[in-house]
Amino acid sequence: MSAKKRILSLLLNQGFVSNYQCIDNRITTRLGAYIYAFRNLGLEIKTKRNHNKTKDTYYFLEAGQIKKVFSLINDKRLNDELF
Repeated sequence: MSAKKRILSLLLNQGFVSNYQCIDNRITTRLGAYIYAFRNLGLEIKTKRNHNKTKDTYYFLEAGQIKKVFSLINDKRLNDELF
């Protein structure tokens, strides 16, 4: 499974994804770039930065975006336009 689809799957199943999670699971070190591209495709994703010990960044899927995620997973643009 590609990094794009793994990130979308995490957003769909957990409702969020974090930088450290993607690095630990060997998905990508460029999560912010993927989030930027997903936003350009129409997904509404919120950002929350943790300024405590970890300084991790979390990205949350906005309510009502589940149908958009499913359509993006099967969309040809996901393969063509992202990286």
